Amino acid sequence: MLKAQKKIKINSKEIRHDELLTLFEKVSVWYYDNAQKVNIAAIVLLVAIAGTIFYIYNVRSNNEIASKEFGKIFSYYDKGDYKIAIDGIKDKKINGLKQIAEEYDGTDAGEIAEFYLANSYLVDEKYSEAKKHFENCNTSNSLLKSATLSGIAQCYESEKNYLEAAKNFEQAATYTKENYLNAEYLFHSAMNFANAGEKEKGIEILKRIRIDFPKSEISRDIDRYIAEISY
Repeated sequence: MLKAQKKIKINSKEIRHDELLTLFEKVSVWYYDNAQKVNIAAIVLLVAIAGTIFYIYNVRSNNEIASKEFGKIFSYYDKGDYKIAIDGIKDKKINGLKQIAEEYDGTDAGEIAEFYLANSYLVDEKYSEAKKHFENCNTSNSLLKSATLSGIAQCYESEKNYLEAAKNFEQAATYTKENYLNAEYLFHSAMNFANAGEKEKGIEILKRIRIDFPKSEISRDIDRYIAEISY
């Protein structure tokens, strides 16, 4: 990723929409007045700065809106009303996770809505829809990314595609060291490798659990699991 040589601090809360429009007008006027006098690189830089301000303003503004929309619908997901969580309630003007994810794609709140949308489909056993939305969830949060990979793995497991399930569970377990579910992810990876016919790989992962997570509940029964796979 390229890094700017000089950071420009911009507080989006202090930038009003009319000020942004004024800035673009000033850049345009300046361009026509000075096009023959200045280096084209300077013009490009000024236009880029103005465009960046617009981008930051829109992204943060959209993220705030998406967060509010998500807050309205989350209680239905939390209660297990997954159909309502997905579709929303038109009469009450409450947008569902599907609409929030589509309209605010690229914002943090939009990606979180995408994840919960995928999980709603997973619980509802609509695995192809769940996998599609898990794969569409583009998040920079390491824990959420790990959970997303686990969701994809569960979808593959439901389709009896055990090899892909095993790979995704293993990736979920190694994406970040901060996830307390890593031992569980590795366990499911091992079982799926065994179901895919790769028993040695499964045993190798189980032994890794005993070394890396000696205090986990799964680690206490590792010998039994190894024996089950080896049988």
